[in-house]
Amino acid sequence: MVDQKQEDHRQRYDQDVDAFAVKVISELALSFNDNNGNMPKLAASTDYDSLLKMKDEFDTYCDLLWNNGPSEEQTVATHAFLSHGFANKLTAAELLEQVKDSQLMKGFGPFILAQSGLLAKHSTDIVQLYW
Repeated sequence: MVDQKQEDHRQRYDQDVDAFAVKVISELALSFNDNNGNMPKLAASTDYDSLLKMKDEFDTYCDLLWNNGPSEEQTVATHAFLSHGFANKLTAAELLEQVKDSQLMKGFGPFILAQSGLLAKHSTDIVQLYW
């Protein structure tokens, strides 16, 4: 028999996980102006085809991101750059400024950095299982 506190904890965890997924999906829809800003409601009562269409679009964007992502050399160079910055005690703002001025930000395909981050979150099991 499940203790009520255990059940409450499980439900709270499920709600937090769902909230994360909804936030990622909503931010992606906003970032890409999906459906001209008319995002379908993320609910069981929403037409399945409209939700599937949105998910398929986001999955396609994810594929584009991964196929146009940074090369292994770019990843190694980025790691070395950041390590050097941390070793020299640069602030986060200083590091960000240097990264913006460098070639390290190349390799995200047609997406801006914020969209790339959202697409990476969309690829997580949490969001994929929510769909």
